[in-house]
Amino acid sequence: MKIIVRSLALICVLLCGAACTSTKPAVPVVEQASKKPQSTTNPTSLLKLNPVEQTILTYTGKSTDYVTQGKTGAISEASGATFIIKIIRDRWIDVTVRPKDGLPWHLAVGAPTSKSIADLVIGKNYGGMRLSNHPDYGELDFSGDGRGYNTTSGIFAIHELEIAPDGTVLRLAVDIFMHGDNMSTSGLMAALRYHSRVEIPVQSML
Repeated sequence: MKIIVRSLALICVLLCGAACTSTKPAVPVVEQASKKPQSTTNPTSLLKLNPVEQTILTYTGKSTDYVTQGKTGAISEASGATFIIKIIRDRWIDVTVRPKDGLPWHLAVGAPTSKSIADLVIGKNYGGMRLSNHPDYGELDFSGDGRGYNTTSGIFAIHELEIAPDGTVLRLAVDIFMHGDNMSTSGLMAALRYHSRVEIPVQSML
């Protein structure tokens, strides 16, 4: 599966300490749900399709990772979790997952300032960082259970995205690999599937 191989190659680079850095300071962005119609994109990545749809967030991290606490977990709609997905300013996808018990988890991925969500290629790896205000790097953030990073760097790939004309996200499949404030101790992987049949790759920290 070429997509997975390419992703792992980039993961190896990141684990060796090559972080995505911005030449401009990041500035806070006020969240505002998009009112513009969005296009529909069908999955074209090489990941396999499961027999049934699922809505689930999975994650794993290094033993020293602050957000995941070195644990592997899964939060699903089937277990009573609520998934809230918004398109922010036509640039990024903002996901909040509220478990039946416990604090919420948050994932955000998005296009660089020079592009929009509609410009992102399905199955392609993109570099990202938190509160990105960069023409080449997109938005990337992951936090949960009351823990998060001030700065992030890593990669993400959207494998499926379907958006209704009114801006409602109907289907979504995205995988991320991310470092936080301290490159030597942080490192996590997460996969989100929302009404999607796209398989979840094996998540294993190298």
